[in-house]
Amino acid sequence: LEEVSLDSAPPYESLSYTWGDPKRTKKIFVNGLPFYTTPSTFNVLRSRSSPWKTRVLWIDSICINQEDVAERSSQVLLMGEIYRCCSRAIVCLG
Repeated sequence: LEEVSLDSAPPYESLSYTWGDPKRTKKIFVNGLPFYTTPSTFNVLRSRSSPWKTRVLWIDSICINQEDVAERSSQVLLMGEIYRCCSRAIVCLG
């Protein structure tokens, strides 16, 4: 996980998906530390990952601190820009 401004962001892909169950019950590792995420985020990451290709992804449930209402509100205002600036938007509906 790396914080960057949209002005200097490397090429990245944005993920748009159905949140599904909001309970954070699936463990992934972010910067080597355990991070609990939703089952749908976990499934998207598992289905889109590749051991041969490094990717930079923006995923709202990981990149936005969902417990911090002020951060979440300010980031929601930027989502249009986040999706406009990405090199590719990936939509997962199921």
